[in-house]
Amino acid sequence: MAPENLTVSFELVRAVLSKETRSLAGTSRDNGTLYRGQAAPSLQNHFVYLDNNELVIESSFGHGGALETIPLSVPAGVKLVEGDDAELYVLSSNDKAYRVVQTQTPNATPPAALLSQTGCFDAADPSVPTAGLIEYEPAARLWSDGATKRRWIAMPDWDTSGTQITVLPDGDFDFPAGTVLLKEFSISGVLAETRLLVKDLNGDWAGYSYEWDAAQTDATLLSAGKTKVVNGQEWEYPSPFQCMYCHSVAANRSLGVETAQLNNTLEYSATGISANQLTTLVSIGLIDPSLGDVSTLDSLPEYDDLSAPIDERARGYLHSNCANCHRPGGPGHGPEDFRYQLAGSDIGASDVVPWLGD
Repeated sequence: MAPENLTVSFELVRAVLSKETRSLAGTSRDNGTLYRGQAAPSLQNHFVYLDNNELVIESSFGHGGALETIPLSVPAGVKLVEGDDAELYVLSSNDKAYRVVQTQTPNATPPAALLSQTGCFDAADPSVPTAGLIEYEPAARLWSDGATKRRWIAMPDWDTSGTQITVLPDGDFDFPAGTVLLKEFSISGVLAETRLLVKDLNGDWAGYSYEWDAAQTDATLLSAGKTKVVNGQEWEYPSPFQCMYCHSVAANRSLGVETAQLNNTLEYSATGISANQLTTLVSIGLIDPSLGDVSTLDSLPEYDDLSAPIDERARGYLHSNCANCHRPGGPGHGPEDFRYQLAGSDIGASDVVPWLGD
C-alpha cells in the first residue's frame, strides 16, 4: 500500500504520444524510469515501473527493493511511459493517456511551511527548541556523513495528561498519537537540515525535511528530495517518501529510540546534568517504572568504544544503520537480520545463498 503521506491519482489527459514513445513503454522493471517530473513531487528521484497492474516505486538510494506499490485505477492492458515533459503517463489498451499526479491524503493536516511556524522551536530563533522537548542521543550513533546532530522528543501534554511511551517486548518504543521526533543536522557549525517525524492522530507516521537558509534564520519545508552543497559538503535532503523507506514498518518507524539505544548516560544540555536516559524517562513519567532495573537491559556500544568487544561494536553499528531494513519483514533484500540481539550464524550473512545475483 502507499505510505500515509502520499496518494496519487491517474488523470486522463489529451496528451498525444508518438508511436516511438508508445513502443518504448512497458510493464516490467526493465521498462521503468527515474522520475524527474513535477506532478508528483514525492516521487522525484525514485525509480518507477508497472508490474501486475500496480505502480511500483523503488528508493533512489540503491537498495533495489520495492518501496511501495500503488494499484492502478485505469483500464487493463496498461503501459508506463515518460512524456517529453518528464511526467509519467499510464497508457490504456486503447492508447488513452493517464498522467500520474500526487494528491493530498484525505483529512491530512499540511505541515507548517517554515520551521519557525511548527511550534517545536522558538519562532524568533528556530535553532532553539521550545520548553517541553526532551533531548535524547542514541548510544550507537547512526551514520550521517560527518554531520553533527541534535535530537528531541515532543509528546502531547505528557507532563499534565500522564501520557506515556509503551515499551514493546523487543525494546522498541510505541509512541502515542501526536508525538514528534526531531533531528537537526549541522555541517562544521552550519545548520543544514531539520527533520520531523510525526505520528498523526490516526497513528500514522510521516516524515518532513526543512532546509535551512543561507542566513541561518529559518528553514523551509521541502516537498521533494534535493542535493546541494552546504559549507563545502554535498548534502542530500530526503523526500517524504524516502523518509519512510528507512523508517520502515518492520522497525516500528521510530529509529534510535529504544531501550538498548537509550540505556546510557547523557549530559542534558539544558541543565548540564548527566543521567541515564532510560532512568530519566522513568523519573519524569514518560515510561512506567515497571521497566525495572536498567542495568539488566542491553546497552548498545558505540563503534569507536575500544573498551567494548569488537563483535559487540560491529553488531551495534549494524543494528543502528542496517537493521531497520535487514530484519524479518523489512524491505532489505536477502536473509540478513542485523538486530543486536542476534550473533554469529543467526544474522544470516555468512554461508548463505544470495537472493540477487551472485
